[in-house]
Amino acid sequence: MKKSAGQTDLDILSALFDHLPIPVWVKDKDHRHILANDTFCNHFSLKKEDLIGSSEMPNLPVTRKKIIWEAEKQLLLTGVPDVKVQPMTFPDGQRRKIVITKSLIRTKNNNSYILAVLDDITEKDSLLKRLKEGEKKYKTIFDLLPEGIGINRLADRMLLEANSAVNLSGKKHVIWTIRDISKLKYAQELIRESEVLYKTLVNKSSNFILIHMGEKIAFANDALIALTGLTKQKIVGRKIWDLLMDPVIVPGNMLIHELFTDPTHLHKEVKIKASIRPGETRDFVLRSNMITYKRKDAILTILTDITETINVEKLLLNKTIETEEIDRKRFAADLHDDLGPILSSIKLHLGLMQKTCSNDKQKENIHICEELLLEAIEKMSIVANNLMPRLIDNHGLEAALKSFCKSISREGMFSAELVSNLGNIRFPMDIEMHLFRIIGELINNTIKHSGGSKASIRLTYSKGLLSLAYMDSGKGYNPEDAMKKPDGRGLSNILHRVNLIEGQIEFSSIKNGTKVHLQKRIKQI
Repeated sequence: MKKSAGQTDLDILSALFDHLPIPVWVKDKDHRHILANDTFCNHFSLKKEDLIGSSEMPNLPVTRKKIIWEAEKQLLLTGVPDVKVQPMTFPDGQRRKIVITKSLIRTKNNNSYILAVLDDITEKDSLLKRLKEGEKKYKTIFDLLPEGIGINRLADRMLLEANSAVNLSGKKHVIWTIRDISKLKYAQELIRESEVLYKTLVNKSSNFILIHMGEKIAFANDALIALTGLTKQKIVGRKIWDLLMDPVIVPGNMLIHELFTDPTHLHKEVKIKASIRPGETRDFVLRSNMITYKRKDAILTILTDITETINVEKLLLNKTIETEEIDRKRFAADLHDDLGPILSSIKLHLGLMQKTCSNDKQKENIHICEELLLEAIEKMSIVANNLMPRLIDNHGLEAALKSFCKSISREGMFSAELVSNLGNIRFPMDIEMHLFRIIGELINNTIKHSGGSKASIRLTYSKGLLSLAYMDSGKGYNPEDAMKKPDGRGLSNILHRVNLIEGQIEFSSIKNGTKVHLQKRIKQI
């Protein structure tokens, strides 16, 4: 029997409805399903004949039905579309994120129907999430690198076309559906471009970049691979403190360990000294930040090599201190060789005058002058020795320190006790001179800042490690606060000298005073 034109149109509309790529269904005002396309039934593993005429999908909780009916009543009453974004578990067990849009349809006969459209946005949402993660990682690189970088981009709009063929009234018809996926394609392009740009930026950077998860390295850029001389396979998976080894505190590499495990160091700029190759120590500025890498929490670390800058600073500082030492030596020599003999000659003449003088009062005055002159000669000798301790040249650091402690303890205002196992062990002259000056500045700081009257100095050398332990009996002082004072230059000099000899120093306040610990790895000569 030949179908009417109206029936043919209905068949075409029904076929079009069934071949829509997204789930669509229609309900009447009594909440009964009157129409559902094949995509909807396939999504929820339903038979169309079981669904049509029913008020809701099978196995739907009663409370959920009431919520849906209340929302549909409001839609029928107000005509305002109802849009809900919600997670949904499908019959195959997959948990997906969907958008359900329900709209009111009125026919010419004034019948009301609810048209519902389901849009699965799981993939789109996942792509947007990955895009945000990529942008965060990308932005982190930009923010941490010391160079300034800018990027411009222009994208085109894209459409995806899909088709399918059906038989209607014995003839083949092609149904075309067009869906705008430009945003999805744009997001995919951004992700790809972000990844390419990220990899290029990271691998071409002159800074050393690594990503680590916990204590294990997950990524190292080309610059770090070239610096270590290792392959990427040998770096990835290693503990970070096995790659960046502390050159001084060898047992457990605690400094590096604490630096990479303590979260308080994140987002801070930290200077470190590390050995990457055996026997080679370099200085770095370290910057770290949290990122997402391969969908896991990770830490991005950028190391900037400042070894050459530090070396130049040390050279300039060393030249400054060297110039000061030359001036001290010249001044000490002038006191000893020029002023010393003059004072001794005056003392000799006063002695001759005393012998020839017959007036008792004048003899007494001459005797007083001799005593004052003798004191001046002794003071001058102490000043000259402090300016340039001659004992260091001939007998070493221990002998010079013993003489220094004896001279400052002579007047009874301050006592310094020295315990040392150095004996005749000698070190390079510049190291011995720096240590002598450091101990002098520590005693000076005890008197000025701590108000102490006693200090103990312990100097030991064992297995290539020279250690200085200094403790005073004062009220203690904070090194940072003391350096801010107008007369706090002595502490700066101590730190400069420790830096020049590549030592490590630590200040700590104790119950009755200040404790200072200094270490330097060095070979005796």
